Order: sequence, then structure tokens, then C-alpha cells
Amino acid sequence: MLYQKNGEWALSPYKVKYRQHGEECEKYTHDKKWWKDFAAKWDHTEILEFEDVTYSDEQKARLEEVKDVKEGFEYYAARYVLDGKFPNQLEPEERLEDHPLRVLQLEKENKQLGQVTTDLDIRILMQELK
Repeated sequence: MLYQKNGEWALSPYKVKYRQHGEECEKYTHDKKWWKDFAAKWDHTEILEFEDVTYSDEQKARLEEVKDVKEGFEYYAARYVLDGKFPNQLEPEERLEDHPLRVLQLEKENKQLGQVTTDLDIRILMQELK
């Protein structure tokens, strides 16, 4: 779903749906021509359709947070953009404990804890006023 554009991650604008070796598949892409050329070259691949992809405002905001993540961690950056999950929150076989999104994750967790603390302080003050 992510690809490199001008040195940072960008959202792929399309999904290609294709049949390969009789199996229907789909992938995000930013390059329709590459897929058309690939299908023309290989008989075992047939393009079924290209679909425009729409991303939510939350996904776009998460992309801004990870746009500089190194290429080797594209999968984890994409998972975070797609569903907001950090690498250590994925299924056990996918988890990555020491990951480049760790600082971002800690910042978000600290912000949430700060909000919880503020809410608790307000409740205590409200109880004292009663």
C-alpha cells in the first residue's frame, strides 16, 4: 500500500485485481503500466481491473507520522497506516518488539496516559466539590 515517492512513503492510489495461475489476487499499486506490461509478458497473469483507493483522514494522518521510516520496515509502516496497529500489537507471528515506530508508539501512549490522568483529576475535583 506504500511506495517511495521523492524519498518518503506515499499511499498507492490503486488496487490491481488480477488472476495468476488461476488464483485471484489483489495488490496496492501506484503503477498501472508496470502491471499491464507484466501481464502482457506472462501468460499466467491476467489483469481483471484497477480500482481507485480512498484513504480515511486518520490513515492520511498516520502516513505523515511514518513517512520517513526506513525501507526495510515498509510492511510495519503500512500496517500502522492501514489500521493503526504498531508492530508489537500484531499477531504473534508478525510481531516486532524492537521497531522503528517505538518512539511514536511511546509518544502516543504517553499522550493517552496524560489524558487519563487529566480525566481522573477532573473527577476527583468534581467529587470534592460535591
